[in-house]
Amino acid sequence: MLEWQESYLTKQLRKIEREIAILDFQLDGIQKSLEEHPDITAFDLHAFYDGLGSIFKPEVLEHFDKVELFHKQLSANRKIRLNKDKAEILSKKDNLEHKYKSRAIERDAYLVKMQGKKALDEYAAIAKHIASLEEERDRIHAFLELEVSLDQRAQEIRERRVADDRRATEYLQSNPLSDASNRFTQLARLLYPNDPSGLIIENNTGDNQVRYNITVQIEGDDADGINSARILCFDWIYYMYGANHSMNFLWHDNRLFAHMDPRPRSAWFSYLMEHLTKTGKQYIASLNTENLSSMQTFMAEEDWKSLNESITLVLHGDRAENKLLGIQFGSLK
Repeated sequence: MLEWQESYLTKQLRKIEREIAILDFQLDGIQKSLEEHPDITAFDLHAFYDGLGSIFKPEVLEHFDKVELFHKQLSANRKIRLNKDKAEILSKKDNLEHKYKSRAIERDAYLVKMQGKKALDEYAAIAKHIASLEEERDRIHAFLELEVSLDQRAQEIRERRVADDRRATEYLQSNPLSDASNRFTQLARLLYPNDPSGLIIENNTGDNQVRYNITVQIEGDDADGINSARILCFDWIYYMYGANHSMNFLWHDNRLFAHMDPRPRSAWFSYLMEHLTKTGKQYIASLNTENLSSMQTFMAEEDWKSLNESITLVLHGDRAENKLLGIQFGSLK
């Protein structure tokens, strides 16, 4: 019972402290208002009226004394009202301070009674438990506020996504890949004349970070040769006509040509020999001997000659010095 009384009195003391702090804040505002002097002196009023004399008739300005008296009465009434409010607040503060001292004496008396008794230990334990509960309450409040904030942020993101989807749809209506798709189709037809091809762009409205889905299409039986042709043609279109890059060379490895028939492979290199000249760009391809020699039948003599003249390095697997880096990796068994 003693600890309950002490806790109740402590809460009352804290409440009184808050009320006194509010009154001090109000007193500070009143004191600042009393120290300020917004009054207009008689000299200022005379100067003001003298300036108006050149605009208005003298009889209009003949009541200067009455105006000055009225202004002084307003200023006096303002000070009277502020001093009255100050006195009332000081009276309330005095009563609260007297009440605070009385409650503090009463609370201290309970603490004296609790000293050396088991109740004091129980009180300390209860106070510690209350503090932990208050801390947990604060954490829960912080979590709930964070959850609300996250929900609001998620809603804003959803709204922006809807707006982005709308803008993306409007952008796609302008058919932005038209030129690139036409170039891709013309190049793909050289390799596979009878298979429809092109670039398809779609608005991706899924829950991810991809704005557009771009499909590189050459219709066929999904053979490895068709897939290689898609990569070759798309790489070339991006390399020669793409924006936001400064690539000056393109390299295709032998694996992209290994599953292509000799005819589309020869068509690819014939196209390169014709269109790469004077572009200032470099194209590098690695081919094994079989893939290279099988193209001769399908290439014009001039193209075949130019292709062979373009060979800059021939590698062999017989000795380490004939390999790409001139060394042997690993051990030979």
